[in-house]
Amino acid sequence: MKYCLLNIAYDSTFHGLQVQPSGVTVQGEIMRHLAPLGIKKVYAASRTDSGVGAASNIIEVEYHDCLKIAKIVDSIKGIIVRGYLGTDSFIKLRGAFKKNYLYTDELAEFKIDPDTVVKEFMEGKQDAFIRDDPKRLNLLEVKFLLTGKHIFFSFVGTSFSWNYVRIAAQCLIDRITGKLDDEEWKSITDGKIKFTKKGKGENLLLLMMSSELHFVPYTSRKLTFLNSEIMKLYAWTSKLNDGLLNDIIMLDSFINGH
Repeated sequence: MKYCLLNIAYDSTFHGLQVQPSGVTVQGEIMRHLAPLGIKKVYAASRTDSGVGAASNIIEVEYHDCLKIAKIVDSIKGIIVRGYLGTDSFIKLRGAFKKNYLYTDELAEFKIDPDTVVKEFMEGKQDAFIRDDPKRLNLLEVKFLLTGKHIFFSFVGTSFSWNYVRIAAQCLIDRITGKLDDEEWKSITDGKIKFTKKGKGENLLLLMMSSELHFVPYTSRKLTFLNSEIMKLYAWTSKLNDGLLNDIIMLDSFINGH
């Protein structure tokens, strides 16, 4: 066993996942705590921006004792280990996992049918929302849920970024609320013009990472905290005060396809 993979959750207090010159990051804190073991590199399946939390993300380090790594990482403030896996060979994380980002925002009313907007979005070109080569994008599904005062978007695929979700979700919202007229919307979905407006990072959550790999469950001492925080992230309880329980039930069915 040469490599360890961890399924981790972390809150929105970090200045992103990737190491930065200033600010506390997920990768930076993990590297700092693992440095005494001689670990110099920490790989991640998906990067997240400042203020973006994760209910599930995958990291990988080169070390022989995965349980030891899990205990150290789980001790870091704001991070919880959900599972671990040992492997004899390095696993290329980018594109190896199907990921689900959840984005929400207030939407008291809409002028254009969300079903139509999402369908046209999926049928259109994606050039307007990404800076990299569109050929590298692999978006499998986008669906939405209206809960009265809010709209939730679920983005599922194997190759797309947090930046893409924030831009694409904001574009969908602007179209649904009528801020983008027919001509502008067609130019965007035809790939003729870029859409650069970005949704709020605090409205985004990296919700789930899934693959055929089987992680050993890790019983974190912070598990109760994890459950409560994930429920908060599911429903953004600071915003959804009315009918909160119903919204959580609806979200669970929406995410898990019940």
